[in-house]
Amino acid sequence: MTRRYWIAAAALLMVVAIRPSAEAAPLPTPGAVTRCGDQCCAGDETSVTCPSDCPAVCGDGACTHEEREPTCRADCKPRCGDGACNGDETTVTCRSDCPSQCGDGVCNGEETARLCPRDCPPGCGDLVCNGTEIPDTCPTDCPFRCGDGRCSPAVGENPCTCRRDCGLPPVREACE
Repeated sequence: MTRRYWIAAAALLMVVAIRPSAEAAPLPTPGAVTRCGDQCCAGDETSVTCPSDCPAVCGDGACTHEEREPTCRADCKPRCGDGACNGDETTVTCRSDCPSQCGDGVCNGEETARLCPRDCPPGCGDLVCNGTEIPDTCPTDCPFRCGDGRCSPAVGENPCTCRRDCGLPPVREACE
């Protein structure tokens, strides 16, 4: 190979090392002061600090301009708050990007066993008295109530407070 070829190749490598872009801007004149807007990407200018001189290039480490996560994952990593439910985000880890939806396999947000049984199977603690739940086994879902057919002294039912469930008080006792 000729000496001219090697000089041209070395010059090209220097340009690529300084500015790895398909759109190479002119190199500054040695000793010249560079500033944003001079059509020369040099000094501390980057695609973030001076997009007019340094157009964004996927792979330059900055998620700028038209670059977005789906088109330039090298620069634009998925993150909570970017408006897209992506990466490792779920309705639990990033509600702003991944709102809860019935059928997504996670019982969260406004979902309940009554509104979304696919995500929220019935069980004690779901605030719905269903299945085999009864006041004795699940008082949070099936609270004791006067008139439920069960006299429940543990919650204050007695013949004086709930005649429907506990019957009439003994003759000798008077209800106050």
